[in-house]
Amino acid sequence: MLTILTLKMLLMIVYLAHWDWILTQSRKELFQILMTQNLWQFAQLMKIN
Repeated sequence: MLTILTLKMLLMIVYLAHWDWILTQSRKELFQILMTQNLWQFAQLMKIN
């Protein structure tokens, strides 16, 4: 039977294995701007926030 510690460790492993996807999804707009290398849009985005 799995203990609480084992479940927490398993959850952390799954999170770390998918951190790049999670980061990309949470900053999707920023990544799209950077991938197109449109720095003017990036500057405008940073100015708004």
